[in-house]
Amino acid sequence: MPRREIMSINQIRAEERKQKRGRPLGEVLSEQLVLARLPEPEAEYMFHEPYAGEKQRRWRFDLAYPNQRIAIEIEGGTYTVKCGRCKGEGWTPTGGKCTGCKGSGRAPGGHTNVKGIRSDIEKYNTAACQGWKLFRVLADDVRRGNAIGQLLPLLSRLM
Repeated sequence: MPRREIMSINQIRAEERKQKRGRPLGEVLSEQLVLARLPEPEAEYMFHEPYAGEKQRRWRFDLAYPNQRIAIEIEGGTYTVKCGRCKGEGWTPTGGKCTGCKGSGRAPGGHTNVKGIRSDIEKYNTAACQGWKLFRVLADDVRRGNAIGQLLPLLSRLM
């Protein structure tokens, strides 16, 4: 098998900028990790299945190394929901700026409201109790190639 060239973080970032923005971020970050010569992580890894009497939740990690119990969550979609209050116009019927979207027409997404944050906290705490090491990165950092710079030194020590 031919040996792959080790790429620097700057080369990985440059390569990523060439890619289209429409690809799933888990796929983009997985590719960046492989280019940095780390093993390919499992995508959408289900780490928790409900047991009898528990709520029907099937928690997954965006990316995971199950044998090492290392998980990566891409925190994206912070402002992705179209505002129901102003219908995307940025203004309320009274003419004032919408307090939900602050004029952008995009209201906070599921991970920024209390219910979404509470669910994430429960998921992350459950993962910690099961011995998982969880790394969280922002979607914008994955797109820009900055997430790999944060993860590489940490994952290299743990792998």
